[in-house]
Amino acid sequence: THFVDQGVAALIYDKRGCGDSAGDWLTLLDSEHSFPVLAKDGVAGLRFLQGQSEINAGQVGFCGSSQGGWRRPLAASYTPDAAFVICISGPGVGAEEQMAFSIRNRLDADGCTASEIEHALTERARAGNLARRIAVTGEGWRELKDLSRDAEETKWATFIPPFAFGDVDS
Repeated sequence: THFVDQGVAALIYDKRGCGDSAGDWLTLLDSEHSFPVLAKDGVAGLRFLQGQSEINAGQVGFCGSSQGGWRRPLAASYTPDAAFVICISGPGVGAEEQMAFSIRNRLDADGCTASEIEHALTERARAGNLARRIAVTGEGWRELKDLSRDAEETKWATFIPPFAFGDVDS
């Protein structure tokens, strides 16, 4: 919205499986494939904007924050047509390391013990591994549900991926 307020066109979209977009983000959990796939979606957005008659095709680029700090530079590397790349709070480490750092600090600020923090990080990693297994094989729902149930009363329950909570019939 900042760009639009300045008279600059912006394409803002939900990544696959989020918000109103179609798709299943669970199929993109494999870190080897998720960022490249999502970065190519960004390239498709760039191409879309370049095709609009009211847009100067030579002045289209990328802006991203958080996960977009990884995806936008990657998207720009896929096309020579990007006029710019803006990274807001871009990454200095890998995604898992960044999330672990964030979770560790937030739980520490909430008064969790070192043992609780390590347990939270271990269970979060376990939930992610189970989700990847489910996405590939369809197996592991029961373990994920059990993990979710066991975590519900902990201070760190919100750090288990949100799909882990709820009823699972599989």
